[in-house]
Amino acid sequence: MKYCRHSALAMLLISATAVGQQLRVQVEQLDADRYELTLFAGAPMTEPAAQGLLWPSASRLCNGNEPNFGKYRFESVVPLAGGDTTQDLKSSFKFVQEISCGGATSPRTSHGEPALPPTDLLTT
Repeated sequence: MKYCRHSALAMLLISATAVGQQLRVQVEQLDADRYELTLFAGAPMTEPAAQGLLWPSASRLCNGNEPNFGKYRFESVVPLAGGDTTQDLKSSFKFVQEISCGGATSPRTSHGEPALPPTDLLTT
């Protein structure tokens, strides 16, 4: 992938607190209108919840254009109960989401939140 190194947004860090946990969002610009947002959280969450937390950052980055969520990946760590080492381990969650600005509008849920992109459609 080609990364834009000349943008002030390339490594923008945003801190926020939601639902009693410390959240951090890292933004990396991939192209003129493409970004990769990484959400770091202290507890696992669903993909729609993570995307909902990223939506305000995506909207700001797109500056009036509709953000479109693309590919995503995540890592979740939850310590198992009962072991002596569990007190040393902490839960963590990392969610990486690609977004593009403008173009086709992203589907929305009935609550107005962005919907997950369809993953069962293959193009040839």
